[in-house]
Amino acid sequence: MKRWFFILLLGVLPIFFTSCGPKNIASQSSLDTPELHVRQGMRLLERGDLTGAEGELNHALRLDGRYVDAICGIALLRAQQGRMAEAVEESDRALKMGDNRWKVHSTRARVLSQAKPKDWYEDALEGFTKARELAGSNLAAKEEILYYDGLVRMERYRFSEALESLAKVVDMRGDFGGPADAAMNKVQKILRARPGSDASSRVALQPRIDRGDLAVLLVDELKLPEILEKHRRQAPDTRFSAPADPLTPAAAGANGVVEPADIQNHWARTWINDLLTHGGMQLFPGGQFLPESEVTRAEFADLIVNLLADVNNDPGLTTRFFGETSKFPDMNSSHPSYNAAAVVTTRGIIPADLVTGNFDPLKTIEGADALLIIRQLQNELRQTFR
Repeated sequence: MKRWFFILLLGVLPIFFTSCGPKNIASQSSLDTPELHVRQGMRLLERGDLTGAEGELNHALRLDGRYVDAICGIALLRAQQGRMAEAVEESDRALKMGDNRWKVHSTRARVLSQAKPKDWYEDALEGFTKARELAGSNLAAKEEILYYDGLVRMERYRFSEALESLAKVVDMRGDFGGPADAAMNKVQKILRARPGSDASSRVALQPRIDRGDLAVLLVDELKLPEILEKHRRQAPDTRFSAPADPLTPAAAGANGVVEPADIQNHWARTWINDLLTHGGMQLFPGGQFLPESEVTRAEFADLIVNLLADVNNDPGLTTRFFGETSKFPDMNSSHPSYNAAAVVTTRGIIPADLVTGNFDPLKTIEGADALLIIRQLQNELRQTFR
């Protein structure tokens, strides 16, 4: 008797606990479906409206608590919110519920690429491969999978592989064609610029560079400290130098610059200190470096022209074009950075806008463009340092 009671209890308990869980709400319209709310939620997520996306995705789950596409959407939302442990947990939940669906594997690969647990890259590629197998003849699915596969390869600096995946997406001429084409243009710039280190590759992927990023490029790619040392050996400083002050702080570099407080916990600290020691970049009034301040085209041009004037022993280069008829519709020739803009465009180091002719002095610089500028500057400097 007890045995039969126990068997009956085991059969009833799952039903009891299921009935105690959240119940699906009733649809209020023929259009009030989980699928439609997920589609809207994903559109909002792509626009950056995280609050709106969460509302739509949660509504989809209230309609159907086991709707796998909604769980995939929540996983991607959590990753975008920076809640990586939850993102991985949600992607794992989706995988258990829908292992035979391409979107589940693609979503998990995308989440892993953002959360970056151990072996994330290999696991992400495996996920994209599985997703493509499950997509079969679904061209729209394959296009989406290949697009994100290309982005993940970019993030791991596999630029040639990324270009191959993105080119296939462009050839499909679907919804992801435009974004894939933009990503291809960036990859092609990076390949032309040939970043010499992982740090430079990381900077090249940035949509905008800051002063910390620029310090990395100047040290790793331009080898600016070595250039300045070579210049000083060729043209030694004959000016009087006072004896070293025994009270100079130990943190001061070779040129007496004390490490600024605002870089002490910054990821690019050693690169910045290298430049400050050799005089490649300057501090702001008050002794700040402002490593997270975004670099404008005018600031980059000013730095380049000051460097060229220094290494070529040509101080007149810093004022040569002031007062002339302006070369740019958006800059008067009395603008503080006009001369620098004229020098860098005349020498082909930083181009003006091909359509408008504007220099856009306040416009920020994309990482890939910054790397190309460094390459052009290297060519310019080779005329001096052969």
